Amino acid sequence: MAVIKNEELLENLEKADAQLSELTTGGGALAPEQANSFVRLVVKQGVMTKMSTVKSLRAPRFQLPKARFGSRVLDAAHVARAFSQAERSSPDLTQVELDTKQFKAEIRLSYELLEDSVEREKFADTVMALLADAISRDIDEISLLSDTTGASVNNDPDLMQFDGLIPQAASNGVPAGGASLNREVLRDMMKTMPPEYFRNKAKMAFLTSVGAEIDYRDSLAQRSTELGDIALGALTQSPSVIKYNGIPVVPLHLIPETYGPGTNQTIALLLEPKQIQFGFQRKITLEMERDIVAQQVIMVLSTRFDVKYTHEDAVVKAEEIQVSA
Repeated sequence: MAVIKNEELLENLEKADAQLSELTTGGGALAPEQANSFVRLVVKQGVMTKMSTVKSLRAPRFQLPKARFGSRVLDAAHVARAFSQAERSSPDLTQVELDTKQFKAEIRLSYELLEDSVEREKFADTVMALLADAISRDIDEISLLSDTTGASVNNDPDLMQFDGLIPQAASNGVPAGGASLNREVLRDMMKTMPPEYFRNKAKMAFLTSVGAEIDYRDSLAQRSTELGDIALGALTQSPSVIKYNGIPVVPLHLIPETYGPGTNQTIALLLEPKQIQFGFQRKITLEMERDIVAQQVIMVLSTRFDVKYTHEDAVVKAEEIQVSA
């Protein structure tokens, strides 16, 4: 291991401080343009954030309006008479509150990495790239699995700050009864979805675990038809996207396959992914501390975010889906 001289180390640390100071304002808060750039980097690298709608918030809380007309607004016209009270239409005016919770991330960079990065004047870029990669992965997990009761996350305090997307989906449930993911389960999910939400059917997706998608793919492949070949990717250069009734079945490695009494079950969601709303507060802080004993630079980033469905009743969740060994 190369030995870094004290004067070289001090010079590197001063350069690192200087590069980081360009990113932050008073109190360690990232400058607005740097905060926005960081959020964009997190969104780009994330799985859930990439398919969702992401908002930058000025305050920890934000009221998201979700006005919609749930019934017919056009009526036959009357001559010389206004509509009666019963004939008039008004939107359903409700709101979804994004109540962001604070999370912190800590990374440690060795003095060797520090030396290499500051010499190439890439220290700040290295820090932001490392943090964005790690944080995007954790945001995916937190946004999906979090459960304020702690029941489904082994009382992990990091996953008990708010209810994630899986627990939030409570209005429309489909019990698979221990069956693997198959056409019958997907059909029942579609029949459970309120009909008015199929207006955007082309934008919908089934989200499920990797193993469940493989089971569904195999069930189609067993048909010994051209569709079966396509299901296995045999007719394409890469495996094709599996669909049911025109809606893609998307595997997410983040969805657990450990539900149920035998810890071998999973879930599936039917929804329009863009109605998942992420809210990130604009104030993001980044601070640095030196550990001279471990010869590391400690970086701590603090951010706040929340995730909600715009229309929770436009989500169908199938449970008790068996995943084959």
